[in-house]
Amino acid sequence: MLKKHIHYTDSSIAKQIILKWYDYLPKFVKVLPLEYKRALNEFKNKLIDEKLKAIREEEQIQESF
Repeated sequence: MLKKHIHYTDSSIAKQIILKWYDYLPKFVKVLPLEYKRALNEFKNKLIDEKLKAIREEEQIQESF
């Protein structure tokens, strides 16, 4: 996006950001709609629950031997 911005505007600020990318990178933030963030968290929690269930089942199988 910055490269396109430079192409169309010849922005000196955008050029500076590109040249010092790793200095500027921590200043960028990811903006998400709250509902989308909630859905992502629910999906992650579901995956974690499934992994925990599989681990518990495996532990129960090993205990029976």
